[in-house]
Amino acid sequence: MRRDLYEPDHEAFREVVQAYVKREVTPNAGRWEQERSIDRQAWLAAGKQSIIGLLIPERFGGAGTGDFRYRCVVTEELAQACATSLSSGFGLQDDIAIPYIVDLGTEEQQARWLPPMAAGEYIGAIAMTEPGAGSDLQGIRTAAARDGDGWVLNGPRRSSPTGSTPTW
Repeated sequence: MRRDLYEPDHEAFREVVQAYVKREVTPNAGRWEQERSIDRQAWLAAGKQSIIGLLIPERFGGAGTGDFRYRCVVTEELAQACATSLSSGFGLQDDIAIPYIVDLGTEEQQARWLPPMAAGEYIGAIAMTEPGAGSDLQGIRTAAARDGDGWVLNGPRRSSPTGSTPTW
């Protein structure tokens, strides 16, 4: 099938990703699935090749590109190698966790978290829930409201394992 989605820069990047997959992923993918764990080396190598952290600004060690086609190249090549677990991890970090920090983080937070995420040293994830909501994000009722220099957090409380009510 012929397509015109990618430009020469994307195809050059594809070659980098293919070499990474051949070197780091293919020899290990079966073991990762059996062990249900991906070696940290896979993340570190992806960071060294700028395969992850594409959205992270260059000043923080990323590629500084919002061109989602580069992420598509990574996803396609990992799919070719049947490395869906690694692809899911990269996607969660690059498409969900990193944009929150890039778009909403302070300069200090960005300087703290983005460089090690671009390098594969830190793996970003996200978790949102509250009692009664489970994984239904639309069911979350907790809200934060600015109060002077601080915030007031309102929402359901859950008892601690000792039975006492936690304080915030």
